[in-house]
Amino acid sequence: MLPGDVIRLFDGDLIWLVFVLNPGLAFGIRLLPPVVLTGIALLAALGLGVYLYLHPLLPLRQGMPLTLIMGGALGNMIDRLAIGQVVDFLSVDMPDFIMIRWPAFNVADSAVSVGVVFLVILSLFSRQRWGELKPEGTESVDE
Repeated sequence: MLPGDVIRLFDGDLIWLVFVLNPGLAFGIRLLPPVVLTGIALLAALGLGVYLYLHPLLPLRQGMPLTLIMGGALGNMIDRLAIGQVVDFLSVDMPDFIMIRWPAFNVADSAVSVGVVFLVILSLFSRQRWGELKPEGTESVDE
């Protein structure tokens, strides 16, 4: 594909494969230079990797979203290191009263978004505090 090309999946307007080069943040916002964005992604991935290494017995409900965020950060960082910008390739139709189309995104963006949403839900509905992590299957008397 060439930049700007569109392949309409399922003979419709719901999902398109597009080729967009994104030098900025989400939605192409350019607040920081690409080298700074690469550094932030590297620090985030390293920080999460160290945290996961130091806490090998994290319950899946906590480790999975952190791993998704780390993987998404690494995926976008690899694009930035290889070509200086991120390749976005999915475009989804939105109801016209919201917006015409959602801005193009990629799998790494989706992984970060799903991981963050999962962490927010976990923090809202979890009775266990992050500082009191226990292996799955262990319960205290007060639970």
